[in-house]
Amino acid sequence: MVIKLIVILSIWKRNGEMNQNEKVKINVGINISLKHKTFLWLWGKCGTTHMTQILKGFDFKFYLVENNNLLLKNNHIVQDHSCYVFPGHENFKLLAAIRNPYAKFFSEFIFTNNTEKIECNQKNKERFREDLENRLNKRLRFTENCCDFFDREPDYPVRLENLFEDYSKIPFIVESDYYKSGRLEEKTKVRVNVSNEDEFRWKKFYTQQTADMVYYRMPRYFELFGYDKNSWQQ
Repeated sequence: MVIKLIVILSIWKRNGEMNQNEKVKINVGINISLKHKTFLWLWGKCGTTHMTQILKGFDFKFYLVENNNLLLKNNHIVQDHSCYVFPGHENFKLLAAIRNPYAKFFSEFIFTNNTEKIECNQKNKERFREDLENRLNKRLRFTENCCDFFDREPDYPVRLENLFEDYSKIPFIVESDYYKSGRLEEKTKVRVNVSNEDEFRWKKFYTQQTADMVYYRMPRYFELFGYDKNSWQQ
């Protein structure tokens, strides 16, 4: 299925690295609701599985953009964790999954290393430090915008710690039967992909050094969404 989209060009950029005369040779996908003129950034380990479940009834679909056309790839949201802007994005609202960065990066460490039951000791704190350093320095290529939001601030930031409050600020959600019936509020009380360990275990693994690594990589993120620089402290 091909939909002509005038406001989106076939020229993509990431973090200012490409000017608008350069054509990207790869197709990049994005979740868009044409009905609500909104696109999604689903940064990993920010509650995106939960967000996908909530938004599945709001006409979001997964498209590729090519030659001024939207090419429909899936009739549902795809959990693509890349964060791109595109010429014409100003004509759409941006809805973004947000989470305390300290918790987010520890959750990635647990997930990618399959270490849910990891003991908090000096050796494992060092493992976490090495993983974090590698992640911050080398693995953010396709998610730079989710770190700083310099290219685009989200119109609808949805913080994992304040789900119902933040969903309640989105007009097309508040106007829906899903919201008015109370079903959304109940859904936000249900956690998915929750560790069997205590919710704030990540605080035990941070030191001043590793906390500074995260904070000074993305201070704007903390400022935009109201996260405390010292929230890692127990």
